[in-house]
Amino acid sequence: MGASTLTLTSFILACLLSTWPGNRLVRLVYDLILGRPKEKDRHREFLTSTAWIIGTMERIILIYAMIYSQLSLITGVIILKAFFSWTQSTANPPILIIDPADPAALQAEANRLKGDNDGAMREVLAHYHTYIIGNFLSLLIAIGLYAAAQYLFPPLIETIWARLFGAAGPNVLIGWS
Repeated sequence: MGASTLTLTSFILACLLSTWPGNRLVRLVYDLILGRPKEKDRHREFLTSTAWIIGTMERIILIYAMIYSQLSLITGVIILKAFFSWTQSTANPPILIIDPADPAALQAEANRLKGDNDGAMREVLAHYHTYIIGNFLSLLIAIGLYAAAQYLFPPLIETIWARLFGAAGPNVLIGWS
């Protein structure tokens, strides 16, 4: 099997594993670290309807960047994610609904209006920490799949090709060189 065919096949296998299995692994480890999410927990960004697509595409780009030595793509992904995340969090400030019968909620809102930013800062940090944990988990999975694509998949793929097609290999059958 030629090096380019083997690399491409390893890349495709790593990308396939980064989809559903990769997303499930991120969710499992995320829940182990932070506990099960609550329905009203708006800091769990991975629960949005498009987070699994974004995470999958991100891991595919990262795997591609590492396999094909295009490391500038990693920088681009990180900059794009950082810019959009903070733009989104400042563009959509939370809407506060205060129960007038709850004195603690009224006091918290009064403190916020007076400039007591301690609670607001904790909320920003909570958002940032959960965001970073999810990103690091996704990056670690991409790195693991890259390592598998470089070291584990090639011998496995060559063994499978040899058993299926004998000595001819995929280059002869597919016409790749």
